[in-house]
Amino acid sequence: MAVSDQELDAARTALLRHDGLDAEISACAGVAYLMRNPGVARLGTVCLITASGFKHTFTGEVPSPKFDLAAAERVSTFLSAEGISGTLL
Repeated sequence: MAVSDQELDAARTALLRHDGLDAEISACAGVAYLMRNPGVARLGTVCLITASGFKHTFTGEVPSPKFDLAAAERVSTFLSAEGISGTLL
């Protein structure tokens, strides 16, 4: 499966914003795929993030601080469907 550059960027932004993980863009491919296809994930699904985003962050390529309500709603819907409690909104 392939994901777009925009999906990779959205996954990196979501990881940094919601989980505090600064990941290298290509390392976000699995997360980007799961964000596009949330029905694939099951409770206990593991997604490996293999590289830090230090090089990107150090050069100033930091995800935008704007809040993406649609993305937060997708994450909240996924978490509640899996029975995971928490508030993102």
